[in-house]
Amino acid sequence: MAINTVPPKQRALVLQGGVALGAYESGVFKTLCNILTDEDNKNGGKEGGVPLFDIFAGTSAGAINSALLVSQFVNNKNWQDGAETLQKFWRYLATPTPSIAQLYRYTLGESARKYYSAKFFFYEGIQNVFPHQS
Repeated sequence: MAINTVPPKQRALVLQGGVALGAYESGVFKTLCNILTDEDNKNGGKEGGVPLFDIFAGTSAGAINSALLVSQFVNNKNWQDGAETLQKFWRYLATPTPSIAQLYRYTLGESARKYYSAKFFFYEGIQNVFPHQS
């Protein structure tokens, strides 16, 4: 006899790509987080320390947002911290020319460093990533 482990109600968060949409999504997530947490508490649904959403997916900026949110939840067990960190990240990106080291502070740590290093490599080319010293 098979036991059905699929919950009767599942939530998925699917985020689009694009820089402007990525920044917009940070505000939407914060509001959605507050609404769903209140709804869950009122209905006796999901408890603290469990995912607000069962599935996270995204493309480009949406994938970065998804990764940051899940990472913050895994580290802190708190969706509000994830929402705050996501907004800080996008506010910081709105400032002029952040460096890789500065982005690292507001993102996923080592994973973000690797991502942005690879992105810099493809954008700038090997001659600018590893300049020859005379």
